[in-house]
Amino acid sequence: MPEEILKMTKITFVFQAILGIAFGLILLFGELFVVMVDWPYYDPVFMRLTGMNYIGMAVLMLLSSGVKEWAKVENVVIMVIFWTILNSIVLTILQFLRYWPLINWTIIGSYMLFAVLFIIVYIKQQK
Repeated sequence: MPEEILKMTKITFVFQAILGIAFGLILLFGELFVVMVDWPYYDPVFMRLTGMNYIGMAVLMLLSSGVKEWAKVENVVIMVIFWTILNSIVLTILQFLRYWPLINWTIIGSYMLFAVLFIIVYIKQQK
């Protein structure tokens, strides 16, 4: 198992951080999001909480991208793999149960993309 973090791992951390900050800021100002995508309902507390969740994960990704040793971020990668897979599953189920706007597929797609990226990163780091 390599001691150093691979460049792909760092790039994946930064890429997720950028998207996390973007989605987080959009949801922090939920009124704009609801109007932009014609979301069926508006719950300001839930939207702001979700936005802060995205921003918090983005900060974790940025901090992890600066670490040099794989052992220090291995648990972060495992947590992100489970987080992205579970969010993909739950949001896909809700998409079919609630008939949310099509923009929700963008969020589901980004979770699936990061699940695959972090699984690839984890496998490569284990070699």
